[in-house]
Amino acid sequence: MTFADTLASIEALAETGDLSSALARLEATRPGLPPHDASALLVLQGALTARTGDLDGSLVHLQHAEALAQAAKRPDVRLEASVTRASVLAAMGRYDDAIPLLSRSIIALRDHPELSGLLSDAQAELRSYRNLVSPKTLATWASLLG
Repeated sequence: MTFADTLASIEALAETGDLSSALARLEATRPGLPPHDASALLVLQGALTARTGDLDGSLVHLQHAEALAQAAKRPDVRLEASVTRASVLAAMGRYDDAIPLLSRSIIALRDHPELSGLLSDAQAELRSYRNLVSPKTLATWASLLG
């Protein structure tokens, strides 16, 4: 089974609602992975950990994923981790941290047309924050929202 297949099977397990088993499989898969694979695994681990309600734990996984992805020269994984981390920060009510992170991610995503789906998701998330910021701030976002 390829690493991509392994991640897909773990995601499928999580979709059944069995987050604890999915997280256990992630932990069992992680040892010995090269950084480029470990970073992708950590993004999934961060997302699933957030779904359990452990937002602080999720942030730890996502920050680690970003650092590993940066070192492994995996901008796709780094940006996915960054957008996911912004979502977690927003879920924690930390909009002052989430909004700039999401904005920087959107700017970086524009250099990666292969990540257009993630760009659309990030822009939609930023739009959802419209009622939380001033009209002046909204005006500065116009170029980010496409």
